[in-house]
Amino acid sequence: FNPRLIGSYGLHNGEMLWTLGADVESNHYRLFIPNAFGATSQSNDQHTGALYAQLVYPVSAKLGLTTGLRVASVDNDLWDAAVFPVNQAVDDRVTVGTLGLSYRYTDELRLFARLDENFRFAKVNEITGAGGSILDTQTGLSYEAGMEWHSGSRYIDVGVYRLDLKDEIYFDPTVGLFGTNVNLDKTRRKGMTINTGAQINERWHLSANYTYTHAKFASGGLDGNYISGVSPHILSARLSYQPSRAWSIAGEYQLLSDKYAVGDNLNKQRKASGYGVLNMNARYQKGNWEFTLQGNNLLDKEYAEFITDNGFGRGYQSSPERNLLATAGYRFQ
Repeated sequence: FNPRLIGSYGLHNGEMLWTLGADVESNHYRLFIPNAFGATSQSNDQHTGALYAQLVYPVSAKLGLTTGLRVASVDNDLWDAAVFPVNQAVDDRVTVGTLGLSYRYTDELRLFARLDENFRFAKVNEITGAGGSILDTQTGLSYEAGMEWHSGSRYIDVGVYRLDLKDEIYFDPTVGLFGTNVNLDKTRRKGMTINTGAQINERWHLSANYTYTHAKFASGGLDGNYISGVSPHILSARLSYQPSRAWSIAGEYQLLSDKYAVGDNLNKQRKASGYGVLNMNARYQKGNWEFTLQGNNLLDKEYAEFITDNGFGRGYQSSPERNLLATAGYRFQ
């Protein structure tokens, strides 16, 4: 249930916009898997709710202020024959805020800065997969600043950020027999993002995206080590072609750099190799009908997005090799 109320009020410097809303969600999970030793049984309920408010205020004709507040709660009622044989209640409440400034330097150039508190409640399967421990709510603070330049069909957006997390929820394959969900010591991610693109002519469009992430532990016994499972560099380029109003064709190549396998937070094992993947899609629209053909991993690369290392060996969750997906859709009017 997600009601939202939005209003605006005209001021001398522009329009003031306010938003009030709520997010309410109730989930009921039941699991029963017979096996040679009896059965795996779970009965878990999770209820989340939040109230939030946001105000966008025109300080001047060029300067805008955004502020907001969110109050959220989670109530878990857990029963697991193996982990929680007696009903376990896991509840928490969090209040976070946001503050942002936006300055329209010219019609083409906008500068911005934001300060955001954030949080993430543990999912039910993360709690039941924590070996009987109760996971704390992940909380954090992010700082972001950047610029957006748009001129006709050309654009470039650049942003730098820092994200500090406390009690980050993380799957650690080195704990227990098959790995366990844990809360990490404080972590910090710093980096930048660049998005750019241009309409070459009426048929061709080119765009690219680059992300740099410097992710390290900021406290505890791993202070200064790189956080495993994070690729420092991600680069993607996309080229699209529209021969007619009915047809569009696009290709995208994504390249990820080497990274430490998930679990190697000591940074002692060799890094998992990076990889590049080429995807393409074609779309045809005729009246209310739309047909698409998606080709993924066209170069038939053998790779794994998720790789773990528990110190004794590596586990690979292999990604699909070359694969195609065709769809057809009809829009009723």
